[in-house]
Amino acid sequence: MTPELEDLLFRKYPRILAQRQLPVTASAMGWGCDCRDGWWQVLDALFEVVAWHADESAIAPETAQVKQKLGSLRVYWDGDDDVVQAATWVAEEFSTMICEVTGRPGQMTVRGGFIQVLCPEETEREGAVPTRRPVSGDGAGSTPTEAERLRFLLDTYGGVIGGPIQVPPGWLSIVEAALRAIMAASSDHLMATSFMERGGELVITLNRSSERGKGIARCAAALAWRTDPITGALLAPGMIHDTARPMK
Repeated sequence: MTPELEDLLFRKYPRILAQRQLPVTASAMGWGCDCRDGWWQVLDALFEVVAWHADESAIAPETAQVKQKLGSLRVYWDGDDDVVQAATWVAEEFSTMICEVTGRPGQMTVRGGFIQVLCPEETEREGAVPTRRPVSGDGAGSTPTEAERLRFLLDTYGGVIGGPIQVPPGWLSIVEAALRAIMAASSDHLMATSFMERGGELVITLNRSSERGKGIARCAAALAWRTDPITGALLAPGMIHDTARPMK
């Protein structure tokens, strides 16, 4: 990540990123955020959720490492809890569908053994090869329609979907990231009873209350604030959205 964008995160979240000031012999955060600029908004969303949670609870989480590994964002914590853990799951899963360079929708690619999520333009520019074709009803690898993506979600995650998915097409990747996180929280026996867009916000209703469920819903909402509801592209790196709304 460019120093200017890293510094913006450090200024916004000094407590969460406190280990950035430590030498690399004491913390891997001494290396900074070891990923490309396209994921800046993903990190900003996650850190915002964690900062809100820290303010309303007794915990003081700090990032121990932020990096790209095998194409996915990885964020490791000291002093986290179930809310932070689940929010991190959502952010990491969402990163696997967002170009690390541009912040636009992308897919896993490989070039020379290096795995990275790239949008179609960056895939061509880098000479990378997609690791799998996108979900498509015609089997030709074309961009899937909204109906095809909804059918894929229901077929793949039907066990944790108990109600409607009524969100703009650009938010379906956030929905999928949340569903993956719900499956990861299997011990909580969570099920999404609805995914809805209300007043420009993504609202996830779950079948029961849990700390992990809170982290999943909050991070998904924070990502939606930063994601174009039609194209699925993130705001430009460094662009600050309106954070005056309450974190529910």
